[in-house]
This record gives sequence, C-alpha cells and structure tokens, in this order.
Amino acid sequence: MQWTVGGVLHARNAKGAKEGSSAVIPSGRHPSHPDQAHQAFLPVGLPVPTSHTGRVNRLLLASLALLPAAAGANVLYDGSSGVLPDDASWGWSYAATGGSASTGGGMANLDTTANDLFAAGWGRTAPFSLDASTGFTVRFDIQIQAETHSAASADKNGDGLADRAGFSIIVLGSDAKGVELGFWQDEVWAQQETPLFIHSPSSERAFLDTTSLTRYDLTMVGNAFELKANGTTIMNGTRKDYSAFTGFPDPYETPDFLFFGDNTTSASGRAGVSWVEANPVPEPATLAVLAMGALALRPRRRR
Repeated sequence: MQWTVGGVLHARNAKGAKEGSSAVIPSGRHPSHPDQAHQAFLPVGLPVPTSHTGRVNRLLLASLALLPAAAGANVLYDGSSGVLPDDASWGWSYAATGGSASTGGGMANLDTTANDLFAAGWGRTAPFSLDASTGFTVRFDIQIQAETHSAASADKNGDGLADRAGFSIIVLGSDAKGVELGFWQDEVWAQQETPLFIHSPSSERAFLDTTSLTRYDLTMVGNAFELKANGTTIMNGTRKDYSAFTGFPDPYETPDFLFFGDNTTSASGRAGVSWVEANPVPEPATLAVLAMGALALRPRRRR
C-alpha cells in the first residue's frame, strides 16, 4: 500500500496494474460539526407501463420507438467474472489492514469478522462524471452475510444507537457530495453530515433483511438521493458534504468517488458483492417522451 498527497490511499491491484485508482480506509474516528437542515427527495422520471386493461398501448410503443437505442450500462464489476474487483480487468484498488477477500458464489466476498479493528475495501473513481445536476444512478447487488457493531466504540455520540457498520458504500458526485450508507443485517442507514458521521434515530434509515442478495439502486439528482431495494424505494434523503472530516486518509473530497467495504475500526462484517454499475439518468427529452406515452394510458371519459 502507498499513501499520496491529499489523504487518498492507493494500492497496487492483484495483477500489478498501474496505480492511480483510489481505495481508502477512513479512520473509525470522526469529528462533528454544526447542524444543517435536510430536504425531502423529489422523485424523478415516470414508471413506464406497457399495457392498459390487458392490451398493449400502441401510442406508448410508438413513443418508445422514437427514443435512441440505449447505451450499454457502465458495468464496474460483475462477480460472475470469477475475479476480484482489483483485478486489472475491473480497475478497482484494494486496501486492507486485515481480513480477507475471495471469490465464490458469483461474488467478491469481503470478511473482516475476525477483528473489529480490521478494515478492508475497494475504491475507485467512476469512469464518467457523476454529475448530480443532471442525475446519475449507481446500482450494486450486495448480500450482508454477517455484521456486528456491538463494540462500545461504535456509539460515537452516546445515544445508545451505534454509528458504525461493518459494511458501507460511499458514492460521491462530481462535486464530492453524496452519501455513505451503512449496512446492518436488518437495516440500511445514511451517515449524517451534521453531526458528522452519526446514525440518525429518526430519518434516512430503512429496516429490511439484507442477508439475501439484494439489488440496490442509488439515484442522485440535484441535492437529493433516493435508494431502492429490488425496485422498491426504501429511503429518500439529501446529499451530504462530508468535507469537514479531517482524518487520514480522507476520501471525502474526491470527486466521482466510489467505495464498498469495511471502513471502520469499530465494527466488522462479511459481505458479498456480485454487481456494480453506474449510469446517467435519462435526459429530459427522453423523460418527456416517456411521459407522453404514460399520459396516453389514461382512460378516456365517455361522452
């Protein structure tokens, strides 16, 4: 492992590929700073129905035919490849202070359960600008196989609710603002901006079983984010500015940054990741065409 200016940890990948993608293991200690209000999420886009009262709507199909062919997804990792994300074919960097990483079951499996002090994970910058002004979605398929956050050090503000998770996802846009999501076996929650890196007891948390392989879609548009699990919205919130963090290494000022793994010394976990991709949301013109088709599905009143 090597350290570079700016607090970003770089690691040579398993195949000896050129260094430069960022993989980080943030400290388990985080300072706090003043409160700031949060906004509600404003959903974007429209669902695209394909039929109405049992028959395909021809106008909708015609409107879809006007759209350009969809570009291929920006697949950033596919577990069926049989290699880890830090293989040269995928371009992630891996860094660890302990634990293990292996492939199996069509997933990259990360295990830090032997010791809460172990931290490990994969990081990189996205292959295109994650511009929240136009919107983007990061999709990841994850299974939380084991996780513990029972250490006293996991409760940073002493409110009885742990503020650390043995597996986390970090997604930062081109302005270095975004969200860090903590994964427990029965909950997914967002690290707060104010106080910094605290688990809110009342907002931006979703209770669900994460022990099965689950597809998550994290969409960011403007100052908002929306998280879906298997197609169902489970959380709405505001994008965060974590730049007040002053630890080392510090990835929270890195534009277009992506991370998944255990980045704390106060919790541990074992998780499998089978898929990661990132894509821009449809352009406004595309959404307008889809909206026109959706409006055509509205039942007509009898005269």
